[in-house]
Amino acid sequence: MSGGQQTVAVHRVKEMTADPVLLPKTQAAQILVVGCDDWAIGEAARQLGRAGRTVHRCSDTAETPFPCNALVPGRGCPLDRHDVDVVLVVRERPHAGPGPGDMGAICGLRDGRPLVMAGMSEASGLGEHATRVPPGGDLTATCDRAVAQASAQSPLWDRDPR
Repeated sequence: MSGGQQTVAVHRVKEMTADPVLLPKTQAAQILVVGCDDWAIGEAARQLGRAGRTVHRCSDTAETPFPCNALVPGRGCPLDRHDVDVVLVVRERPHAGPGPGDMGAICGLRDGRPLVMAGMSEASGLGEHATRVPPGGDLTATCDRAVAQASAQSPLWDRDPR
């Protein structure tokens, strides 16, 4: 199977078998937050953290997105090191086209992760690839809907859990 699918394995305890029951994923537990504004990324990360979600970033700051964590010894790409469910692009102000801080969204799309866009993200050029575009609503609920939608389209969303 290709990216865009996720498998959640639940083992049958009563039967004591190793055969998993496959269930669709309905919650965005781990979210890669990217964008061009540290303030917007920080606000999104706080909201998601309060909801009990794990937030990952591609770099320490949006102002210096290079080198990304994939190129920093001892860190690695969050898409490779964690079971990221969805990528969230947040922007405080409009920018034409994807910026250097949006590269994680492009990598996430390459890996088949759902994309959610928030704030002033319409001009990023990524809108046609977005799973959901929240109208200033609840980021957590929107990320959950995006993951549930992707899982419903491909219930066996095949990604190697790390």
